Amino acid sequence: MVKVKVRSLLIFLSVCSLSMMTACARQGPHKPVATAAEEKSPSAGTKMSFTDVRPLFARHCTPCHTWNSDQPMAESKRDRIGAMVASKAMPKADPAKQVSITERERTIIQRWATGENGGTQTTVTEVGVVRDVNLALASRCFSCHGPQGTSGSADFPNLAGHDPAYIVGRLQYFMDPQARGTVMPAQMQALAKEFGLKAGDDAKTIATLTYLGDFFGRYRLSVTSDDTAALRKKLNAQDKLQYQNGKKLVSENQCLACHLQPDFTPTPMTPMIFAQKRGYLESRLAEFKGGQGGMTMPDIVKPLSESDLSAIALYLSLTHPADGLQ
Repeated sequence: MVKVKVRSLLIFLSVCSLSMMTACARQGPHKPVATAAEEKSPSAGTKMSFTDVRPLFARHCTPCHTWNSDQPMAESKRDRIGAMVASKAMPKADPAKQVSITERERTIIQRWATGENGGTQTTVTEVGVVRDVNLALASRCFSCHGPQGTSGSADFPNLAGHDPAYIVGRLQYFMDPQARGTVMPAQMQALAKEFGLKAGDDAKTIATLTYLGDFFGRYRLSVTSDDTAALRKKLNAQDKLQYQNGKKLVSENQCLACHLQPDFTPTPMTPMIFAQKRGYLESRLAEFKGGQGGMTMPDIVKPLSESDLSAIALYLSLTHPADGLQ
């Protein structure tokens, strides 16, 4: 009798369990129930800061984008992000994680995209609140110099690792109609016209250039000593000889006296030349060889051959500042 009752109970529980599973399957994947506070959209006119949208980017956008960890990049694409979110083209639902954006979250991102940014920098230190006009100008530099000051091309220099004041000085020089160079004079003068910048001591211009210097100069070199050491190991026999020749020439010409401080920090007067882009270094040294730019560099470079300059550029591009004193 007891066995019969137990068997009947087990059959009853199995039927109940199967019924519940069938009902859940008909209703589709389980979705967390949002609380009233979570579903309530921000009131009209509420302006959202980057602090408000950062966790939403982390939750819904990180599989493809890095906006949650890079505010400057997110700010530079605010209009496009807002439009994509408003049209519901993005972000796409993740069926594997059963995560989809809520209407409240969508509203927060749209408010941030169209409103004023009240958040603080997350990847740039000591710069403070982002100013949209200045950020728009800074974003024009991303394609050549990278959003964090690290160039993706051998022909354009890294800005990361430079003293902000050095960057400002170079930008002021490029704004001069008499400035000489490959690309930057024409680029900077076109940007000056577009953004209303003026050569000389114009207060607005100086403030904008100072922002650009702070923006890129506060980033540090992304390449490490181990990275440059790994690249050197891949050199063929001829390039290894050229690298050693470059090291010898840098030492003989006392480059370290100006370009490398004992604590590896950049200075307002000299550029960071270690772990710099090889193509850029070669073109810059060629300019000095031709008598262009700098107060002392043309005289230092003048006696050197093209082969010497190529060797120096190779050595500097594959040597981290931490290895420069060895």
